[in-house]
Amino acid sequence: YVDGVNTAFAEWSPADYPLEYKLLNVPPEPWTIKKTIMIVKMMANDLAGRGSDIPATNMLEVLGNDLFFSIYDEHEDIETPVILDEYLSKAASMRKDTIWAAIN
Repeated sequence: YVDGVNTAFAEWSPADYPLEYKLLNVPPEPWTIKKTIMIVKMMANDLAGRGSDIPATNMLEVLGNDLFFSIYDEHEDIETPVILDEYLSKAASMRKDTIWAAIN
């Protein structure tokens, strides 16, 4: 994997660099196994859920469903997408012409 990434980097000309490299005017660093491990670890952490799952479960047991969910939102603000009403209505009208409408 590391060799493949570095081979791809070597084939890039500065015009092919991603935007952040162009803005900083630097070439990409050689890829290493350490970077691969760090990415996999970040993915595992992200896919494992929030770090507050255990404390939240404990609070749920103490407070019960009604009180817990009246205090704590189901999703943190950072996880809530910002979607303007104009886009919601457009998306809803688009669903009418899709397979989504056929199965729902």
